[in-house]
Amino acid sequence: MNVNIVFIKNAQWWNVASRVIRLWTKSKYDHVGIYISKGQLTPLKKQDSYRCIPELHHEYVQAPLIFDATLTKGVKLRKFNDATKHEIISLQNTGLKMLDLVNFIIEHNHKRYDIKGVLAFALPVIKQRKKFFYCSELVASFFSKQQLIAVGNKPSPKQIYDVLKRYKNG
Repeated sequence: MNVNIVFIKNAQWWNVASRVIRLWTKSKYDHVGIYISKGQLTPLKKQDSYRCIPELHHEYVQAPLIFDATLTKGVKLRKFNDATKHEIISLQNTGLKMLDLVNFIIEHNHKRYDIKGVLAFALPVIKQRKKFFYCSELVASFFSKQQLIAVGNKPSPKQIYDVLKRYKNG
């Protein structure tokens, strides 16, 4: 299975947090998530565990989805807005099964956003909370759990982007 990671640049003029993240991390992207393309879940069977997630309750994904962590919604699988400025990096032939991704989604869906983890970038004395996630922490957790790529502690969208670019370029 290919694993697709989407990097997003929120371009709304009023989104100060996104601009601060890009500035602080020296990145052109301020958000990252796991991207599920239209039709990607086709190989799953009706009896598989994905049936308990409403967004996946069809024979296949009807529209592109993103599994990410946001301040307002926490960790959630939701429709992806193609209108956002984004870049998708695909890890080819990872050896994972789609069910590995689905089980990760089931395990982490609806967990809370890790605002302390984000603040720890600027104030290292703040401790991150386990079982709470910010966007790049969620993606890094997936990589770690599936033993795909080591990203490091306190990952930012830029760190993940740089690691994936190096991985793709050999």
